[in-house]
Amino acid sequence: KLIEGFRYFFSNRLLTIILGMAMMVEAFGYGAVSLLPVFAGEAVLGVGSGGLGVMNGALSIGAAFGAFYLGASTESMRMNIKLLVSFLFCGLFTVAYSQSGVFLVSVVLLAGFGLAEGMFTILVVLLLQQNVPSQMRGRVMGAWTFCIGVGPIGAMSIGYLAETIGVQYAVGISGALLVLATSIIAVTVPRLRKERILLVEPNCLTAGKFGPVHYLARGIPAFVGVGASIFLN
Repeated sequence: KLIEGFRYFFSNRLLTIILGMAMMVEAFGYGAVSLLPVFAGEAVLGVGSGGLGVMNGALSIGAAFGAFYLGASTESMRMNIKLLVSFLFCGLFTVAYSQSGVFLVSVVLLAGFGLAEGMFTILVVLLLQQNVPSQMRGRVMGAWTFCIGVGPIGAMSIGYLAETIGVQYAVGISGALLVLATSIIAVTVPRLRKERILLVEPNCLTAGKFGPVHYLARGIPAFVGVGASIFLN
């Protein structure tokens, strides 16, 4: 059944592009996030474990706000445009926080990345679920779950590059790759930026494991964790 899911993906160019975008965000976006302990160390920000807790909490809080924005929308949305924009900002925020040397600025930029990534993930799942036949949804989502496991591979690649040229440059390059990919996709796949691929009503945004409720739930312990990190620091 997993193979059938992949076959269906590759028979539809648009779904293949969306899957590729999700894999790139996992590899170059969240793969770069795995290096936050290095940023929190003396080499960049020098904020220690307490600061690292705040930085990680900012990611989840940003994702929660992204989910709240999508869930609170009162009208149908052009999901394809929002997908491209959130994909672009995943790259822009990655480049920005990689070059920041100020802790508070880094926290704000990481919250921005969490917001963009949270929205992107929700939109990917919605587009996949709403653009495949009912009998294929389980197989297609299984193939998607399998493919987003590339995150650790991206983290290893960025880590190796960080050893060579430094962590800030390595993470900055990973973010720049996402920005470059956005430009290429926008030019080569005009359907993704021009056509109204899918209109999703607000009540559809509460469905699925990766819907807004899921990300809002992630945000609650993040608020607690950030408060604890600040208190203990």
